[in-house]
Amino acid sequence: MVPSLFLAVAAFLLHVVFGRLIAAQRGDIAALKAFGYRDREVGWHYVKMLTVVLLTGWGLGLALGHWLGFTMTQMYAIYYRFPELVFRLGVREPLIALGVSALGAALGAFGSIWRTVKIPPAEAMRPEAPPVYRRTLAERLGIAHRLPTAARIVLRELERKPVRSLLSVAGVAMATALTVVMAFTMDSMEYMTQVQFGLIQREDVQLSLVEPRATKALAEIQHLPGVMYAEPFRSVPVRLSSGRRT
Repeated sequence: MVPSLFLAVAAFLLHVVFGRLIAAQRGDIAALKAFGYRDREVGWHYVKMLTVVLLTGWGLGLALGHWLGFTMTQMYAIYYRFPELVFRLGVREPLIALGVSALGAALGAFGSIWRTVKIPPAEAMRPEAPPVYRRTLAERLGIAHRLPTAARIVLRELERKPVRSLLSVAGVAMATALTVVMAFTMDSMEYMTQVQFGLIQREDVQLSLVEPRATKALAEIQHLPGVMYAEPFRSVPVRLSSGRRT
């Protein structure tokens, strides 16, 4: 769930950035095409730019992930006193991460690059035509004059550019979702730690014996130096069954 949210936000950001970048370089693109550059050459320029962004993010994420994995492995080895616990990063996982990242980058920037390839030079040399004027819904209902000027401008922008408005709403929604997920992760870890070590495992030391022992073993443990209280328990593996279900 969390990786898909991050990829969706990354794809949205790439779409916005490449869209505005290409719109700002509209005249340069027209000049290059007029001088004889082919459509695929112009498009390949932006594909290479997208590839640099993709590989940079993939490399930084790979390095950070390797460091986090190695650090957590060392923490497990120290806590559980494993004689040897080695963290190994194979080839399959980085390739899967690269493929998924490339898919997200392609979904985010493909539309902008495709419009760059297909736009004719003569059309690209002109600025974008203003949108066709039409009355908004508030004006057709006759309530526009009752609204303040700022509200009329906002409603007009929302109705005349629905795609941009939808993308803006989607961006805010994904940013909110990321905030909620991160807050939930921190709160859930704190809650699990409190329940596990405040209610379930309240002991300082847990001693596990291989074979069952008599109650006198508990008395021997209670007389060890530093032991204030000892409580016995027995762990038995069982299999629960109900009809054909186990």
